[in-house]
Amino acid sequence: MLQQTRRRNGDRLLYALDGELSQRSSAGRRRPADRAQGVGRTRLLCARARNAHAAAQQLVAEHGGQLPADRRQLLRLPGIGEYTVGAILSMAFNQPEPILDGNVKRVLARLCDIGDPVDAPATLRELWRLARLLVETAPPDAAGACNEALMELGATVCTPQSPRCLLCPLVDLCLAAARGTQADRPVMPPRKTTPHYDVAAGVIWQGEPFASPLLIAQRPHKGLLGGLWEFPGGKQEATDVDLPACLRREIMEELGIAIEVGRAGDGGASRLHPLSNYAARVSHQTCRRRTAGARLR
Repeated sequence: MLQQTRRRNGDRLLYALDGELSQRSSAGRRRPADRAQGVGRTRLLCARARNAHAAAQQLVAEHGGQLPADRRQLLRLPGIGEYTVGAILSMAFNQPEPILDGNVKRVLARLCDIGDPVDAPATLRELWRLARLLVETAPPDAAGACNEALMELGATVCTPQSPRCLLCPLVDLCLAAARGTQADRPVMPPRKTTPHYDVAAGVIWQGEPFASPLLIAQRPHKGLLGGLWEFPGGKQEATDVDLPACLRREIMEELGIAIEVGRAGDGGASRLHPLSNYAARVSHQTCRRRTAGARLR
């Protein structure tokens, strides 16, 4: 959760999800992604909840419910990558393994006055090398403290805007501070234009609205917002004359169902949803099913 949001939000999410994974004996029966979906306006991705669930099952099956203190074994767990491995091994087992998050990238880029884009592959390799060098030269049994100190320094002192250089304990070692380039570091890649899409979603009733079954569909487990439940629909294409036409096409293509779309404003609502890589204005339309066949469940 803390990889996706700030600490103050993570605490709230943790309390909301409390109990979903706490009992290892019931790890095979609970569905944490369902619980995470209902947390509200959060940036917690349900894929992470599913990965945590799968990792808990794997830990029970292969490691007796205990986290292994081995890099290769940790990397075999679902949802665990280099950053998480470094955090676990350094903070839980005090092994000299590096961490590289946004805060650490910023600290290291300023310390060494790195003028290349921070997310370029060669720059990332150099940052990982520097992070490893620091943690490996830390005092014995201080690997976790070293990594936490770097992250905290970036979060509270070496901030993205207006870094507090006069309070920084590393100011005498910082090349960017000496050269006056700290405001230009790290070098960020050009910001991409956020695409906007118009999306139609159908609130589809079997018969009379509010007096008959309502259709919701589950997204494929792989891909954006995988496994979540939604009102079915899709993005308006150039060939769609309007959003109702888009909705009729999408529902027929995805579900094989013919629908009648209500009049504009007939129980519908429109809202802009800013996501990570794009923004979608979703218009919900009240609909009725026309095709005879299996009843909605």
